[in-house]
Amino acid sequence: DVGIFATAMLSLPLGPPIVAFHNNWSGWAALTTVVGWALVTKMTLYLIVPSIGRRTLARVSVQRCHEFRIAGGFLMTLGTAILITRYHTW
Repeated sequence: DVGIFATAMLSLPLGPPIVAFHNNWSGWAALTTVVGWALVTKMTLYLIVPSIGRRTLARVSVQRCHEFRIAGGFLMTLGTAILITRYHTW
């Protein structure tokens, strides 16, 4: 249960400040707000219902490391697309 608590606490400095100070629901900025709410939801569920966190952490293994690479590649592509559309002058 220590790992579940630690995982929930990693979301603490990220989720609530995004929700509190970035409540923007238009355009690409809405994605940041959705991520903030997702972090708050994850943190809350892990603290209130530890079995959810336990089940999620049980999936982490060396044999499943490709899932992290796929997710990381997707998030890097998404971040690059957001940066290009936000800061590129067409």
